[in-house]
Amino acid sequence: MAHSQPDTKTQNAIEHERQEHLKTKIKLAAREREIHTIQRSGSYRLAKKIALGKLYVQVGLRTVKNLNPARIARNVKNKNYIHSTYASAEFTECFTKPKTTSTAVVVHLYYPEMATYFATALKRLGDKKYDLYVTIPNTKTDQRKSVLAALPNARIAVVPNGGRDVLPFIKVANELRHMGYDTVLKLHSKKSPHRSDGEEWRDRIVENLLPKDKKVLKRLEMILATKNTSLVGPSSEYVSLLVNYAATTHHLQNILTKLYSKKLAREMQGIADEYGFFAGTMFWARLDSLQTILDLVQMDDFEPEMGQVDSTLAHALERLFCVVPELDGRELYGIKENTVDKMSYQTTNIPEWSELHIK
Repeated sequence: MAHSQPDTKTQNAIEHERQEHLKTKIKLAAREREIHTIQRSGSYRLAKKIALGKLYVQVGLRTVKNLNPARIARNVKNKNYIHSTYASAEFTECFTKPKTTSTAVVVHLYYPEMATYFATALKRLGDKKYDLYVTIPNTKTDQRKSVLAALPNARIAVVPNGGRDVLPFIKVANELRHMGYDTVLKLHSKKSPHRSDGEEWRDRIVENLLPKDKKVLKRLEMILATKNTSLVGPSSEYVSLLVNYAATTHHLQNILTKLYSKKLAREMQGIADEYGFFAGTMFWARLDSLQTILDLVQMDDFEPEMGQVDSTLAHALERLFCVVPELDGRELYGIKENTVDKMSYQTTNIPEWSELHIK
């Protein structure tokens, strides 16, 4: 029996997808023939030198080639400051309260003045039960009262200013896992001042993750209750792993080698276009899908903050939160307007802000 041919519309869609995929590969090849500007920056070189945990632990005991001793001393001081803050009661106390449900919402408020914004956004969850955890930098504890005024049910954890929104999430998520939570919603007060549309970008992400439609919310709950689910994120922000891949290669190679093998880590460079990630690092997740990352990543792995716009461990984990569950065979879902659908891990979505974007 002859197989039926796809209709013209389907054939055109397939060809368009093939052409877009080809453009991406051509653009990547062109980029790899150039010297990536971010790899020439001092922040990138420093990040690469201290990417390995072993080197970072020893950084105060020996001088790394081309690394200023004064900077080494600052790095060690920064490491001690991070350890002491996470060991303090200001961080640990909020986890002594028992959980009231299986879902946690984690909001990192680098900008505590945005507490009212999130209070309004979280109302979209309606009657859905959740425990709210809010992390605020220890440089902004004077705004704790205003945060509680806007979010009276918040369990506040004070964190050091390091690792962006990712290190606080790693630390909180580990506590939540031990407390028995199943699912988590990760949000943060993203402004992205290096982007002209930073606040609009954040609003779009939050609106997708907190759907107003009760039917969509019900489907979201059902998906998150499915054990093979990994992440649920905003479909529009799911972009190709090719985006800024070179800037995070050192971290990606290190972590993938530890979790899987050196061979897989090397192969990833050639097939990065077959993976994607949720840009912005906001999503719903089953905590068990992130278990291997939570177990592996340590505080000492994160670089000192120097205003980097890329190349940090936090940027690498933004990608690995999606890549690792795929490698583990978990399923990914996307929210767009009034739907929640299973997604392919591969995407040809190259955002306009990326240098890979084809005009």
